[in-house]
Amino acid sequence: MKKQCFCLFICCIFLFCDKVFAQEKFHTIPLPEEISGVAEEFSGMALWNNRAYLLPQYGDQQKPDRLVGDNFFIYSILIDSINLALDNNIPLTKFQKIKVKNLDKLPREVKEGYEGFEAISIVNGTVFLNIETHDNFDNCFMLKGNLDTATNELTIDTSKVIRLKREFNLENAGFESITYLPSENKLLTAYEANFHTVNYAYLVDTGFTSEPVRTQIPKLPFRITDLFAGDKIYALNYYYHGDHAIYADSTISDIKTTIPELAEQLNTDPDYLKQKTHEYARIVSLESLSDTKWKQVVSFPGFTNNWEGMVLFRKGALIVSDANNNAPKQVTTLAYIEF
Repeated sequence: MKKQCFCLFICCIFLFCDKVFAQEKFHTIPLPEEISGVAEEFSGMALWNNRAYLLPQYGDQQKPDRLVGDNFFIYSILIDSINLALDNNIPLTKFQKIKVKNLDKLPREVKEGYEGFEAISIVNGTVFLNIETHDNFDNCFMLKGNLDTATNELTIDTSKVIRLKREFNLENAGFESITYLPSENKLLTAYEANFHTVNYAYLVDTGFTSEPVRTQIPKLPFRITDLFAGDKIYALNYYYHGDHAIYADSTISDIKTTIPELAEQLNTDPDYLKQKTHEYARIVSLESLSDTKWKQVVSFPGFTNNWEGMVLFRKGALIVSDANNNAPKQVTTLAYIEF
């Protein structure tokens, strides 16, 4: 009996330590008040020249169905400020607004399909942006533009637009990620949804001089909401409870096999993922595009945080949420997760 009690005591210690460890590895970083509201709907993040760039889905215009004039802004925050806030557990106070120009001059098909911006990457001062389109459109779009840090303006090149063809349509799904692969000298953008099928992505020439090349990536439960290439290719993998109806029984079985930490809950309650408080978020990785299996890196809180932006940072990643203009059910959060 004493031996059993001792074993139980040791198990409790390990469980407590794991919980504390997880809390110590996840840190929220309060954003400046002006950009912390749920209406921002942050959908992507990039790093360049010692700054983190945050992409709102609709910018200041708050119009999900049309692009009008030069009233769309993205934001940047100095990395030194983020480090200071993180190390001293204090809010961020400063940021820069960057006006995005020429959106109203984009081709008609882009403006007609437009349903918000979903991804950003910056390569040597050239900014790449993905536009998600309405579900009945066959293509999403990738844009490029020149970033002028002296004037805080991003000027879109309206003469060059890449079409990203959907091979199947799913509600509220597009190409929500862009990252640059130095070894390929190409951009990688992945289709957000990969349910009931093999997942796929495109390799895109940074000069937009050729058509995107379709490439296959391993199937992955839940949505890919961002990518970032470093020593590996990292993906932000997010489950929203409203997607439960998409999954067939066989897919639930796959989830239990590929994500052991969800298996116990699903075995106990097959409807576990239907519940609104049981959203799930994690970062996974591939060694390279030739890798055949995603490996889990870390998981973190999903509830109230619709995680859609990620960049590698320090010994882990910065992540940012799209609150979907949905207070108080969701919140806008910038966080650091160590792994």
